[in-house]
Amino acid sequence: GRTATVGGSDATAFSAFAIEHNNVVIQMSFINGNFRVLVDESDMSNAVGAVGNSVASTFYIIDRTASNSLQVVFPSGLALTSNYSSGIFYFVLNIPQSFNNLTQGLLGTFNGDTSDDLVFRNGTVLPLTSSDAEKHVFGQSWQVTSEESIFTYTPGQNVDTFSDTSHIPPYVDNIITRLNENSTLVDMCGGNSQCLFDIDQTGDVNLGLATLQFEQQVMEEISMAESFPPDI
Repeated sequence: GRTATVGGSDATAFSAFAIEHNNVVIQMSFINGNFRVLVDESDMSNAVGAVGNSVASTFYIIDRTASNSLQVVFPSGLALTSNYSSGIFYFVLNIPQSFNNLTQGLLGTFNGDTSDDLVFRNGTVLPLTSSDAEKHVFGQSWQVTSEESIFTYTPGQNVDTFSDTSHIPPYVDNIITRLNENSTLVDMCGGNSQCLFDIDQTGDVNLGLATLQFEQQVMEEISMAESFPPDI
């Protein structure tokens, strides 16, 4: 994923995604009010330009599920769903059981054990109870190099164009006490710290509520998946 600052603040959010599976690279961003989709550098934006449109091949399906939502599904069951709202991307990655113990990086280790989710490139494990500042250092350890990046760049651009290793974002744990003193926002966000943080940093209530709505949607989908009877 690629990040950028939001709403003139120092806070950052996802601005683009790229996913590679079985030697197919799919990239998505949101430009001028619509999704831009590249498949192995070929522009598929028009093909998924309207709700209900989809592009399918033996190796993937790209489905425009809503005006602000796009889903990529691979035959293995790996799926990326992205929503765009109030200037930022939200995403959900569905990983099949065949990927158990095969993941690493910012999304953690897919093995049912949360204690080893924050693992630096060198193998050092960061406790989940670590501060946001420590987690930021962990995240920076997974900054991709030019050799690792799967994004397509326009002439004159490269990894460094979108990287600022000196940037220090505001941390939720540094300001959450102050946020919780604002009863109006607390009621509006239902006490959700990320919703409070987004509103505080950007001044955009709709952005904070979009974050809250997306988190609630994800939790509902997780609950449904866990309660659905398994195939035997």
